[in-house]
Amino acid sequence: MTQWQNGAPISDEVLVAWLDKQLTVQQHQQVEKMLSDDPELAERLAELDRASVDFSAAFAPLLQEAPKDRLQQKLSAALAQPQTPPSAGISRRTLIAATVSALALGVVGGMKGRRLFDNDDGWRDTVAQYMALYTHQTFEGVSPSDSAMQQQIASVSGHLGLSLSASALTLPGSAFKGARMLNYDDQAIAQIVWDDPNSGPLALCITGAVHPTDRGFAEEQRRGMNVVYWQQQQHSFMLIGHKPVSELRRVASSLSAAV
Repeated sequence: MTQWQNGAPISDEVLVAWLDKQLTVQQHQQVEKMLSDDPELAERLAELDRASVDFSAAFAPLLQEAPKDRLQQKLSAALAQPQTPPSAGISRRTLIAATVSALALGVVGGMKGRRLFDNDDGWRDTVAQYMALYTHQTFEGVSPSDSAMQQQIASVSGHLGLSLSASALTLPGSAFKGARMLNYDDQAIAQIVWDDPNSGPLALCITGAVHPTDRGFAEEQRRGMNVVYWQQQQHSFMLIGHKPVSELRRVASSLSAAV
């Protein structure tokens, strides 16, 4: 990996490349220095290193459960490209890429790690970890038809006990990329994803709240993305993406009225 310039902000991709020893000697030394000077950056690295174990353990069952024809095409195309043989085993980035492909097709379930639902905040960081892997390319070729959109939203509505409609979840200027149920720590999370041509993937995620109540909009940043979150009785909501906070809040206001 040679695209990263010394002194530039460090993305998760650069940290993973550092873990896989795929940076130049100079880049490796620069990242190492920044890690020693920045405890928060070091914690991000530790989380990515821990996450690689979960990705590896989940890799085989994901392939078994996935829509095999579509996922196999993606994997075969990637494997067919000429590459320098890896020094040992499968790199973290290979496992992460396979996991993201499976996530885009809505097949991930039961990923094990730290407990996500011990409070009403923990789930948002885990969602942000996966969202940080999403790019425009993640959803290339993913264009659900109107009927597929309606079916997916109806399925999600049934699981959540909410009344959602395709019209209410149509965002001007952003392409709908899917609505699916994920399962973390034996708890269901609905994920509704759009791709904005300017800011990239945007997701509305919904899960059951630990303590039912009403909470208004709050804002935060996670993994370099903006988040607006709120709660309506037994459901917790988060809208996450790279949109500016003001735009994200306007979208959140529209969506909260629709759900």
